[in-house]
Amino acid sequence: MLRTTLLKKATSVTAPLIQRASYTVATSVASNGVRVAASEESSPVSSLSVVVGAGSRFENPHNFGVSHVLKSFAFKNTRERSAFRITREAELQGAQLSVSQGRESLVYSAEFLSQDLPYFVQLLSDVISQTNFAKYEYLDVKKFVQEQTKQSLSNPEIKVFEALHSVAFRNGLGNSLYSKAGSKATYEDLMEFVNQSYVGSNISVVGTGVEKEQLDGLVQQHFGKLDQGVKAKSASSKYYGGESRLESCGEHGALALAFEGAPLSSSEYLRLQVLRYVIGAEKTTKWGSGITSTSAAASKVPGASVSTFNTGYSDAGLFGVYVNAPSEQVQAITQVAIDQITKAAAGVSDEELKRAIANAKFETAQLVDTRLGRGQIVGEQQLYGKEASQIFDVLAKLNEVSAKEVSEVAKKALASKPTLVTLGNSHTLPYVDSFKF
Repeated sequence: MLRTTLLKKATSVTAPLIQRASYTVATSVASNGVRVAASEESSPVSSLSVVVGAGSRFENPHNFGVSHVLKSFAFKNTRERSAFRITREAELQGAQLSVSQGRESLVYSAEFLSQDLPYFVQLLSDVISQTNFAKYEYLDVKKFVQEQTKQSLSNPEIKVFEALHSVAFRNGLGNSLYSKAGSKATYEDLMEFVNQSYVGSNISVVGTGVEKEQLDGLVQQHFGKLDQGVKAKSASSKYYGGESRLESCGEHGALALAFEGAPLSSSEYLRLQVLRYVIGAEKTTKWGSGITSTSAAASKVPGASVSTFNTGYSDAGLFGVYVNAPSEQVQAITQVAIDQITKAAAGVSDEELKRAIANAKFETAQLVDTRLGRGQIVGEQQLYGKEASQIFDVLAKLNEVSAKEVSEVAKKALASKPTLVTLGNSHTLPYVDSFKF
């Protein structure tokens, strides 16, 4: 499935890593610049992830939507195998293939029995370097992704978060994850994007449950044919803030209010993670109302939901709250969340800090609890990280976050220009100047 910011927000699959003995990662760089990482875990099942710096932020005004189109060409005919053969052989080996797209990366993945590693290194290298991008298929794929776009944007949360990124960053990270009906991207644009993106210096290959020495040899054998090329670049992200109001029918309204966040690898990102749980919008039990004012406010309104998000990228981030509720209740619920941030800026109690750190640690632990999750995290660290790719001891770093640091990031967030997106009845939903910051 296409990974949207929504999914990224919910799962934060690119969040920093946890250092555990079983998750220790060994890294290297192949002769053509391909980054290689392996986690030698004891398991009968292994995974392989190929992370390519070909997300939507690397598009330009002439080829908007091309990353989504490229993602939809995954596992189609290559020079060695037909799409049918790829699917059938994976099924016969009890394996699963998948592809996901984000604003910074495309990730091709396979999960399989450990002894089948050589086959899947070869398969994914074929998919990367030998896919037949037939011109006659391009129009069919483009129609398919535009229909997929229409279906995805019918989801209020996805639509709001797409608009939120557009308003907050305008371009780069503001580029849509989707190929929209007005996309002018041509077949030639696709091929240019492929040739620029699928080069050694722009690719990371990550294996979990594999031996590093074996993976190194297989990557050199199969990915070594790629040119080293130049790592994908886009303009540095700049946060702008602003407001967008989207009309839709129905009694419910959706709202996302964001402030400037922090890059994924920064200590400030971890402090915002703790702040996220100080606000505590999400309930931890099915029948309870939650223990914070934010969750309690939403629980009092039938059909209302509220969540906080802390979305980090290589050079920027967004922090805020998402509300879906009857239109006339949206402002009140959102204001409660803002008041919680304001309260945190004034000070955080020991009890609040302890609870928030525990929740942030639990979420972080969950993020690396899947092979594919670890694969994508390590791969993106290798492509975008400022340090040598290794599993960070985030649990320890979260323990070190102080109440003062949480208050400071709350103040900094509130000092930034807010970004507001509403979806619903514009006559009822609030404007950004309706709130007290």
